[in-house]
Amino acid sequence: MYDNILLPTDGSAGASAAADHVASIASQYDATVHVLFVAEDDMGAGGYVYGEQGGSEQAGMVGKQRDVKTSGLTNIRHDLMGAVTAHGEEVVAAAADQLTNVDGVQTSVQRGRVYETINDYCATHEIDLIVMGTHGHTGVERYLLGSTAEKVIRTAPIPVMTVSSE
Repeated sequence: MYDNILLPTDGSAGASAAADHVASIASQYDATVHVLFVAEDDMGAGGYVYGEQGGSEQAGMVGKQRDVKTSGLTNIRHDLMGAVTAHGEEVVAAAADQLTNVDGVQTSVQRGRVYETINDYCATHEIDLIVMGTHGHTGVERYLLGSTAEKVIRTAPIPVMTVSSE
């Protein structure tokens, strides 16, 4: 039923919880797990990614873009994207390490709009199921920040399982 499962990850607790579910499903179906981190190309002035903060294991903001006043690629933006991409490599490696009982694991770090890149990856890699964590934002916080999981659920042509860290 499931040959290829996508685990989009941002290094958060929700993504880690999703990895536990993926490991179980992949083992049951002998599926390959694709671990994907997407570095948002257009983060805007307040863009950030999740990851380690201050040495703790809790997810928090690790990269915040500031002082970019042009619409073109600046040295600051280029440096930031390099740091985000490097962070993504660490995140997918950690998620892959969490999938110890899965035989086939592939990792990828890509740039783009997160939900669009997830959907594009699914189309090009014959993904059968997406399993992704949620951050549990509700109310005004969800509307202000947007919900990647919600966008994927609404636009993905395949089943999407969401897993909360709570």
